[in-house]
Amino acid sequence: MAAIDQAMVSKILNALTPVGAAGIPGTMITALGGTAMKVRLNSTASTAAAAGTQLASGSGYTTGGNAFTAASTVSSA
Repeated sequence: MAAIDQAMVSKILNALTPVGAAGIPGTMITALGGTAMKVRLNSTASTAAAAGTQLASGSGYTTGGNAFTAASTVSSA
């Protein structure tokens, strides 16, 4: 038997990826909220104590992260 069955793998993927409309994460983990997921770009590595140095706005990047505008494909076991 596999360590994690395929149905559970699909639930985990769907909870952690933007499978909802407009890049909203799946509903399995409600703590992620109902807003679009964002990608934040750093020029230095993050640590346990602090986030990395975020890239400056410009050239298509927005401070605070760019929101996903579309959904990813839903995983199914």
